[in-house]
Amino acid sequence: MDYGSINIVNEDTTTNSNNSNSNSNSNNSNHKMLIHPTEEREETKTKKTIDGVPFEIPRSIDEFLEEAYESSSTTFSNVRYWLIILSLGLANSSDASEILSLSFVLADPTFETQMLHGDTASWRTRLLTAAIFFGMLVGGLVAGNASDLVGRHKILLCGLVCNAITGLCSALTTNVIQFSILRAIAGIGIGASIPPLFTLVAEVSPKSQRGFCVTIIAAFWMVGSLYIATLALLMMQYLQTDWRLFYVACAIPATISAILVTTIVPQSPRYWALQHQPRRALQQLQRLANSMSYTGPLLTMNDILYHYPPPPPAPTTTSTTTSTTKNNTSSSRLQIVTQPMKDFLHQTLDLYRNQSMRRTTIVLQVLWASICFGSYGMSVWIYTLFQMVHLQNIYYNALVFNLANLPANIISLWLMDRVGRRNMLLMSAFAAAIALLVCSYFSSFAMPSTTGVIVSASIYQGFTTIAWNAIDTISSEHFPTSVRSSGMGLCSASGRVSAMMAQIVNASIVNYPSLLLMISSISLLITGLAPFFLPRTDMANESLSDTIITDDEERTTFSADEDDDHDDDDVVSDVEEGSVHCEMTSLV
Repeated sequence: MDYGSINIVNEDTTTNSNNSNSNSNSNNSNHKMLIHPTEEREETKTKKTIDGVPFEIPRSIDEFLEEAYESSSTTFSNVRYWLIILSLGLANSSDASEILSLSFVLADPTFETQMLHGDTASWRTRLLTAAIFFGMLVGGLVAGNASDLVGRHKILLCGLVCNAITGLCSALTTNVIQFSILRAIAGIGIGASIPPLFTLVAEVSPKSQRGFCVTIIAAFWMVGSLYIATLALLMMQYLQTDWRLFYVACAIPATISAILVTTIVPQSPRYWALQHQPRRALQQLQRLANSMSYTGPLLTMNDILYHYPPPPPAPTTTSTTTSTTKNNTSSSRLQIVTQPMKDFLHQTLDLYRNQSMRRTTIVLQVLWASICFGSYGMSVWIYTLFQMVHLQNIYYNALVFNLANLPANIISLWLMDRVGRRNMLLMSAFAAAIALLVCSYFSSFAMPSTTGVIVSASIYQGFTTIAWNAIDTISSEHFPTSVRSSGMGLCSASGRVSAMMAQIVNASIVNYPSLLLMISSISLLITGLAPFFLPRTDMANESLSDTIITDDEERTTFSADEDDDHDDDDVVSDVEEGSVHCEMTSLV
């Protein structure tokens, strides 16, 4: 691709007003190929020097999105942007629908008779509950890497279509083996949609609103859970419909989400920029800017190429013999098979490349594993536990249980960018663990306190929701763009392994509710402590990193930032004193 040359121009700020007007018109006409670091370009404020010549660094994608968002005069100006965020949120609600639907079906007497042969503690139940998490494990590993290689949008759409089709096909199964296979395929769809979903929302959000936007996406898990709980109450409690029709209705959110993602949601501009496709990156940024009703100066090719310089040209070789040509053809065919495997291995190894990356990845894996054991491990069995403590109306109490998500999400939206992600996770995980211990206490009586069980369980649900919102935000921010989706996929896969283990453990001790609740409580305590071992404590209002840097580069960057703080005043005065015309013909 021909990127062209880059010109950096510093105009004289001491000319008369006529010359200023002339320069302003010239700037507008050449805006797409020239960078003018004058006072009139307030959006480019960071100043550096090249060979002693001061100039202003072009705007980054984060700075442009922040500028576009802040320029909106009213909330209604951003309505199309928030439709994009809500469409991504609905995709998360479809995942919740697929996962939580099984918990209601397991409590259905007809399903228990037809598929489980009347034994909820048999191998059939363990196979069925573990199948979806096994699928999520595979989907998360494969789709996370694929999303970094072929794009977030495509993989997200594939996951949603997979969910919709398998949800409908689940209604046609006749035995637990068929049902488990389809649940595993549905799990692949869920696992494939989660990494690109949270990666995409983090990359299209202004940095001041990133925590808010990611929390909205995470909050739509509540929408999915309330949808399923209400659907179960209406269809299985009042209308007494078959569980098969219930599964057909559960596929509706995934179908609607696939349509909205196709028509409304853009691809990540950061992805195109890292793929050295600056024009496509600019197209997606234009689309985002239009959704915010932004009318200011757009990001230019100059800006993209400065922050994402093109790679050096590959050496060209010519084949001179027929045998060499045949060997190249054979090698190309073999490469079609082996290259995806190499890319997958390379992306995964990048997550452990240096000490900082390795520490980030391992801590986030522990974080996901502990929260999944304590939350997913409970979500499948909570309604069975309600039955065991003799709650009168399972579906009504399930609705109350899921309504606890509402105040939890409101608190998350309000405090995520104010209190910080780590503090939110610490407080919520510890509070959820305490709530489970209280629930264990109330369920241990010969005649369990039903009120105490449902209240403490609802408190647990609320604080677990806050913890999940914080984890989703932390995970989407701490990985660089080049491996962000791969990192999310690996963490998600670690969580699925833990969730599968939780299903096996919980199925074995389901007849001992107090023990089950205590084990889940210990897992949540680990969740609250894990973030303290991350290299970076919090990234609220910080720009996202795009590439992996070595430990030495990280120390050099930190030292350079300190020097820039000392020299900033000198650089500003140098810029204002004279006129400098500097041309950069290459960014490599």
